[in-house]
Amino acid sequence: MIRIAIDGTASSGKGTLAKKVAHALGYQYVDTGALYRSVAYMAQQNDIDWNDEEGLSSLAKRLMFRFRWNQCNLEVYVDNVDVTHTIRTDEVGKGASIVSAHQKVRDSLLYIQKDFAKSGGVVMDGRDIG
Repeated sequence: MIRIAIDGTASSGKGTLAKKVAHALGYQYVDTGALYRSVAYMAQQNDIDWNDEEGLSSLAKRLMFRFRWNQCNLEVYVDNVDVTHTIRTDEVGKGASIVSAHQKVRDSLLYIQKDFAKSGGVVMDGRDIG
C-alpha cells in the first residue's frame, strides 16, 4: 500500500489537497494537527497543564485516535468520542501550539503517526511526517 506525505508552509493548502487525495483514493487521512489539538483538549479535560511535558507525553501515549469519513467530511475521534468540532476552538489551537513545542509529546505522537502509516493506504499532512 502507498503512504503519501504532504508537507508545505502554513496556509499553503496542503490539508485541503491531502483530504481530497485521500477521499478520492479511498485512503485514510491523518491530520497531524488534529492529533496535537486533541492532546491539548484532552489535557484540558484531565487538568494537565499544557507546560507539563511528562504529563502530556504520558497522556498522548494513552489516547486512541481515529479519523473517519462522513461523506466528504473528516471526523476526529479520541477514545471513541467525536472531538471534531471541540478541538477547533481558538483556545485549543493555542494549547496545541504549546503542546507541540514539547519534544516528548512530538515523539509520542510520531510513534502514533507511524502506526497509522504501517498499513499503508494513508495520506498525511503536518508535523514530523517525512
